[in-house]
Amino acid sequence: MTENNNPLRAACAQTYSATANAGPSSMATDATQRRIIRLPEVCRLIGLSRSVVYARIKQKQFPAPIKLGYSSGWIESEVQAWIDGRIDATRNAASPV
Repeated sequence: MTENNNPLRAACAQTYSATANAGPSSMATDATQRRIIRLPEVCRLIGLSRSVVYARIKQKQFPAPIKLGYSSGWIESEVQAWIDGRIDATRNAASPV
């Protein structure tokens, strides 16, 4: 079988071109929704300390982490949704009626 007639090579090339045409924005959305982030990154994203994060979790005011064996992590999309909620609450409270 010659290289030009290799069905596996053709299938791989077709899959690659379909993925390349999808663009980085569609792939980034899937990756962001499923990304697990650790506490230092959570603190960096929201601008609060570790102790404040855990206090807000206890008060049910911040998303709880998921267990990763001996460690914990947060689902990035849940943290981002919390940030968006804080922005909306601040903007709506500050806007005149």
